[in-house]
Parts: sequence; structure tokens; C-alpha cells
Amino acid sequence: MYEATRDFIKARQKFTKCIPTLRTDVQHVGGGEAHKSFNNAQSQSENSIGSGNKVISILGWVVKPHNSSTNSTAIRKHWWNFDVKTGEHFDTSPSIIEASEYVLDYDLYDFGRTHAHKINRNVTKSLLYRDGKFSLIEDFATMKFLPIDELRTELLFAYK
Repeated sequence: MYEATRDFIKARQKFTKCIPTLRTDVQHVGGGEAHKSFNNAQSQSENSIGSGNKVISILGWVVKPHNSSTNSTAIRKHWWNFDVKTGEHFDTSPSIIEASEYVLDYDLYDFGRTHAHKINRNVTKSLLYRDGKFSLIEDFATMKFLPIDELRTELLFAYK
């Protein structure tokens, strides 16, 4: 487990009912669109409805390998799937590098479901971990970061 993953789980678990969990068994199967993890996961879930097999969408994080040139680690929100019949986790998003670590975070899904009327979308903001501190990525185009002291669930979403 990466140091950033360990630190992230420790910081996040203070604000969750279900402790975020490292998933080492997510299979990269491809076939989805780059940067569309929610749509990719939802498509798999919807396609399973008529098949008699249940595939559910899972929300969590992908922790990228440490970037030594910037001395930072990207922690991106991400959706993937769980096949109820086989018990397998799989990801159809093609842009995830194999060395990434998946962290399952049930509280994100629960918060998004119960606060859907308040939030902009069902995905959270991504994070950057540098020098033992977390920052929210506010704007990818300008690479604007907002330092945060706590990884409270409500701080991770954008609101209407």
C-alpha cells in the first residue's frame, strides 16, 4: 500500500461510518470511455439488468503512484463495478494505470444519494496529497487547489 493511500484512509476514516477500504482485486477490463468512470460504471449496471446477473456501481478513489518530480500524489474520485454473482470488482475505464490503488468509500455513495438535491453531480472533487497535506482540485483547467484540513464527506462535493 502506498504511503499516500495509508494516510488518506486514516484521514478519511475519522469522518465515515464505514472505513474506506483498499481493494487490491479490481480487474482492468477496459471497453469504457476515458474520463467517464460514472457513465462506464452505470452502463455496466444497466446492461446487467436483463441478464439475471446483478452488477452494481461502486464509488471510491484511485490513488495514483507518487510523482517524484512534483513530490505529490493524485487521489481521484472514481467509479467501477462489482459483479454480485462472481464477487469480482472490475473497471472498464481505460485511463487508469495498473499501478494505481483503489479505495472503496461507501460513505461517498451514501452522501451523494441522500443529498442529490443539493449537490451538482454524483462525483466528488479530486485531491492532491503533498507534504502530508490534502488539497481539493477546484479547477483542472487552471490547476487551482484549495487546501483542506479535514476530509469530511460534505467538503468533497460541489453544491448547486
